[in-house]
Amino acid sequence: MSGIPPERVVVTGAGRGHGREYALAPAGERAQVVVNAPGRTAKAVTEENRANGGTAAAGPDIGSEGAAT
Repeated sequence: MSGIPPERVVVTGAGRGHGREYALAPAGERAQVVVNAPGRTAKAVTEENRANGGTAAAGPDIGSEGAAT
């Protein structure tokens, strides 16, 4: 993901698959990442992003069944 300006990135579906990869890729690009995924999954991806040198935060689980929209 070279070329990402040092901005903020919001990744939905970041718990697994392509979403997870998109959430982890900006770690070395100085981008701040908001990870949206169900519960503990968001926390795990956030921690992995931080371990790789990124800045990340888990966002609200807005895609879950029963979540307020």
